[in-house]
Amino acid sequence: MPLLLALQRDRLPRGGVTLLVSVVAWLSVAVVDFPRVAVAGALGAAAGAIVADVLIARLTARPSARPVPLPAVIAVLPLAVWTGQPAGFAAAAGLRWPVELSTGVVVLSALAAAAVGMLARRPA
Repeated sequence: MPLLLALQRDRLPRGGVTLLVSVVAWLSVAVVDFPRVAVAGALGAAAGAIVADVLIARLTARPSARPVPLPAVIAVLPLAVWTGQPAGFAAAAGLRWPVELSTGVVVLSALAAAAVGMLARRPA
């Protein structure tokens, strides 16, 4: 939600997604005393946040007459972050969830973010 509000007001600084996701991920890892699997998940989430930052910068800086709609931009965030975190977990200890569940989490979170983005649009 904080990222949605920042995007809606055109005030998302470069690296804002990476900063917010990394702080939350690494504080969560610090609380449980830095186990190897949790560190790998935090690294994956941070890498996904970097990808999300790059994609959002490209989507919002398009010089075309028709900008990318806010729901599409906000759906990129969970797609990148929630793909990176399970990838980090899988690299450290193997993926323990079925593939359908792992991809379902990513797809449903992106759809939920797009729905919230649609609700947050300014009326025309």
